[in-house]
Amino acid sequence: MKQLAREQLYQSVWSYPLTVLAHDWNCDTSKLAAVCDAFDIARPKAGHWSRQANGKHTRIPELSLERYTADRLLEIPQRKAHEISSSSSPTIRVPDRIRQYEDDVLKTRREYEKRGYHRDVNLFSPINTDCAALSVSGQTFSRALRILNTVYRYCR
Repeated sequence: MKQLAREQLYQSVWSYPLTVLAHDWNCDTSKLAAVCDAFDIARPKAGHWSRQANGKHTRIPELSLERYTADRLLEIPQRKAHEISSSSSPTIRVPDRIRQYEDDVLKTRREYEKRGYHRDVNLFSPINTDCAALSVSGQTFSRALRILNTVYRYCR
């Protein structure tokens, strides 16, 4: 848990967007917003940061001291390790050509090639529903198969 004084959280919330703070503090944006709401810390309204970026003045309300003192310590709940997606995301590389098709991808390729390219809608479309559903143009069909094959291999 990250601990901050109420005044510090107020200053941070009005200095940076919640999404930036949540990323820096390793917490959910919605949980950070909930802490602000629970302890009477006003948050910027929608459009505040774009107005500020365009040089327009926006009114910043004062920190309310009716229910809580400015030095009250608040706990910001951290994300659990498995919730952090940016550091654990795999890198999947799609090859320039397929050396060996996965069975389901080969089945999809044959089905789409059997059905053919429809010029009126500019898409391949399958007859059989037992294959992967792709809505791609003729120009991107081979690329779609490479991506599909890579995903199948990754999941296997």
